[in-house]
Amino acid sequence: MGKISNKGEKNEIYYSRDYRHLNRAWITYLLQIIFVLVPVILIYLCSYSEISYYISEFSAGLISNITVDTTGILKEKYFPIFGVIYYITMKGKYPSFTMAMISFIVTLILIVVFARINMNRKPLMIFLTIGLCVHLASSLFFIFFGNKFPYTLDTYSILYMKQQVIVWLMIIVVYWLSTSLITHVTWYRIISLAMLMVLSFVYGIVRYILYMIIISQFSYLFMASLYFTFGVLFDFLIMVGIFSLFIYRSGKKFQGKKRGRVWKWS
Repeated sequence: MGKISNKGEKNEIYYSRDYRHLNRAWITYLLQIIFVLVPVILIYLCSYSEISYYISEFSAGLISNITVDTTGILKEKYFPIFGVIYYITMKGKYPSFTMAMISFIVTLILIVVFARINMNRKPLMIFLTIGLCVHLASSLFFIFFGNKFPYTLDTYSILYMKQQVIVWLMIIVVYWLSTSLITHVTWYRIISLAMLMVLSFVYGIVRYILYMIIISQFSYLFMASLYFTFGVLFDFLIMVGIFSLFIYRSGKKFQGKKRGRVWKWS
């Protein structure tokens, strides 16, 4: 930053610096929460029942064509005011002792191998190792307790749909509030939020179909590792990716002719 010639120029900051913050329009921020965010949340809550039904209907038809297994659609109470939630019902199966033992041995070998190679400190290797540890625990459970696994595929299907309803709701709220602190340009945030929701919906549906197929065809042995490894974390990973693009574009906008006017000293 160049030399400051008078006190008035102190409000204009052109570089990254401690105690710098955006000059937020708090009235606009509050009005957008009341007239944009709250109505969108209410519309979503009044529509999640139909959304879950169409997702279940589409997924059940596709799963039946792939696996030739019998699928059905049931409903479960959720929020009393806003309605029920629909989910796919299918038959699952327990792994054999041999399958659980082989899974345990292979998983243990992979964990040891990943711990010894030079890439074990990289994020991908850490992520894979955590997933393998979860699968190792699942294998041990089925080795010692066999058919005493307390959950069914229907239980998991209900949990998944309830989880997705909450995840999508949280994505809407968190993303809108966080981007509101960056810029008040509503149309740009609406576009990025719409892109985020489309990607999240597609990923959620594809994951639901794959999970149901894997668990029904290869047993409950993979339920825990799938849930904890590729679960909610990936939904918010998509949000972080879109948010990063939003920050990048907003940064480009702030570097224009009026870039110094949007920053203020704390």
